[in-house]
Amino acid sequence: MKNTYRVALATHPLCLAHDPGIGQPENPFRLQAILHALSSSGYTYEQSDVALALDSIQQTHSATYLRRIEKARGKNMVLDALKETYTSAPSIDAAYMAASIGCSVVERVLKGEIDRGFALLRPPGHHACVHKAMGYCIINNVAVAITHAKKHGAKKIAILDFDVHHGNGTQDIINGDPACLHIDFHQKELFPEYGGSIEDVGGAPAKGHLVNIELPAGCAGTEYARLMKEIVVPTLESFQPDIILVSAGYDAHEYDGLSAIQLSHIDYYNMVSDVCRVAQTYCNGRVVCFLEGGYSVAALQSSVLATVAALCGKKCPNIPKYPPRSYKIVGFEKIMQKLKKQKELYWGKKKRAK
Repeated sequence: MKNTYRVALATHPLCLAHDPGIGQPENPFRLQAILHALSSSGYTYEQSDVALALDSIQQTHSATYLRRIEKARGKNMVLDALKETYTSAPSIDAAYMAASIGCSVVERVLKGEIDRGFALLRPPGHHACVHKAMGYCIINNVAVAITHAKKHGAKKIAILDFDVHHGNGTQDIINGDPACLHIDFHQKELFPEYGGSIEDVGGAPAKGHLVNIELPAGCAGTEYARLMKEIVVPTLESFQPDIILVSAGYDAHEYDGLSAIQLSHIDYYNMVSDVCRVAQTYCNGRVVCFLEGGYSVAALQSSVLATVAALCGKKCPNIPKYPPRSYKIVGFEKIMQKLKKQKELYWGKKKRAK
């Protein structure tokens, strides 16, 4: 494994211009804090315009939905029934640019121009479905990048989503596609309050290509490390992807008040390092992360720095962490056993993806 990699960190001023309004957890300060932490740690990031990936966006979302969000261009509007996904004047332009930046980074990785990347995007994407906005998300950045990756030669695309909320939109879009493997960590019974069941393994002809890891409150780095070792890494190895996309949400951090999961920046570093090791073996190290959720500034800064260090093949940054809160974890071993049975059924040694 090489010591250093060519890693692109990409964002755009429009990602900061998107402003859903006072009191919204998903706000420009999240990205401002991340960019400040990166600059202070000696990292440089790109902010250039890229060509809009209109074809890939139009092939991912329905024409009816895209016409609807066009009506919000330049306006302050609410896009979803739950009244969580707000737009300001620049928001639709920001959503199109964010998805296009993700596509650009993926394309550069597949062409060998860079080794890995992190698309530092707002608005986030993993709740956006084929035909609707949801949960702060307007365009599904990862799903659009999957469409784009296929155009550039990727035959098998793995997605790891470690945001604490289920990536229902990504699942909605890729379900039943044997070219995709979607592994999703999420706390049980959080938003979006449907889907993401451990029993949901995907539709034909791609049964087993959804791995829904729904976790009880209180899980921390120890549980995640077991899941990575016993479920995630072996499944990725059996699938043998051409590229791995990571929906990198940091709201499972112990500082984040939206969940009862207790990860630290070290746990994110370990997960991304595991993914990079698999990628190095099966797909020339190709990994691209996409910023999703995470609403504690301190957690975002430390966790993104840890993620970037892992992508670059560096040591985990030495940032202080506190002992996790004391929770009684109920039902974890039962979940492990179910996941192991599914792994053996769909991804046993004789069932490697072609």
